[in-house]
Amino acid sequence: MMKKRIALFALALVGAVLLTGCVGVPTVDESTIDRPQATVMMGDQALEPTLPVDPSASPAPTATPDPSASPAQEEPVDLNVYNPVPQGAVLTLSGTHSSGIKSICYRFDGGQTTVVQQASAEVALPDGAQKLELYVIGGNEIASQWATYYFKAE
Repeated sequence: MMKKRIALFALALVGAVLLTGCVGVPTVDESTIDRPQATVMMGDQALEPTLPVDPSASPAPTATPDPSASPAQEEPVDLNVYNPVPQGAVLTLSGTHSSGIKSICYRFDGGQTTVVQQASAEVALPDGAQKLELYVIGGNEIASQWATYYFKAE
């Protein structure tokens, strides 16, 4: 009976130490992870992933402002990349990694994610689709980051 109480006390003490943060937990440097890269092709043309838009970011100044000049209206910078594609185009989803690609996970316009257990997949762009999100899983069982592609119908 005494051994059970001591074991329970020790377990509670270890739990309390972990919850209070007294024991350091090693952090992972994301830049050191060997992640695969997702790619999207339309025929022989590689499509460009969309860059994230930071609404708080302002464009970098191009020159020193002239105090005597009237203030110029700056055009907002659009960091999004829109890939012009015909409706119904066939896209080839794949990835690259030294260990190969095990599977591809993708979704259009935030819908249900589809998983393909192959190194590449040919997918027809659904009518009216404007956004493709995908990631790939390498042969080393590590996933790429989500890649987002926006489309502009031709």
